[in-house]
Amino acid sequence: MADGDKFSHSFMRGAASKLNIQIMKLAANLHLSSGQFFDNEIPDKTVNSAIAIIDDIFNASIKIAHKKGVAGDKAEFEAVINYLTGKPRTEREIINSLRTTQPFKNYTGNKSASIKKTIQDLASQDVITELNGKFSMT
Repeated sequence: MADGDKFSHSFMRGAASKLNIQIMKLAANLHLSSGQFFDNEIPDKTVNSAIAIIDDIFNASIKIAHKKGVAGDKAEFEAVINYLTGKPRTEREIINSLRTTQPFKNYTGNKSASIKKTIQDLASQDVITELNGKFSMT
């Protein structure tokens, strides 16, 4: 969840920061649903089940966010490619223009570094090319 890391997008940071609470709530509900109302201690097995369920839900949420283009490489690539559909642009122009657009505007930390990495990734995959300091579609 640190700035610039895998879960630095505001959506993922918010969801990931609440996982421990979700696990505790689910473990309590699983414990109560097992009929052990007077047992004040939740067994490890029940907590482990809650962790597995919440982990599956969280991973599914991440996949949906990436698939829908809310966050992740696909969203970043599309933002840069859509911007470069017109005329060739310098790296500085791309960064200045895209830092306030989706998905970059919801990232915490150094947005410029995220955009720069995306530009480098696209260039290394030959999706965009650099000529005379300007990037354009291949």
